Amino acid sequence: MTANDHKKALNNIECQIRSARVAVRKLPTLKDKIDAKRKIQALERSRDTHLINYYRMVAP
Repeated sequence: MTANDHKKALNNIECQIRSARVAVRKLPTLKDKIDAKRKIQALERSRDTHLINYYRMVAP
């Protein structure tokens, strides 16, 4: 992946995280909320990985 690909992936993942956080607030049961939070954490880990790779490519 190029630095540009990582940047696009970051933007996409950030959008997914924001929409997932909004959706969590509307879930009825605690179990559903916990499951959704785990998915958000997975997205955040993916975002962090892309961010690290992006800065490794961009940094001199």
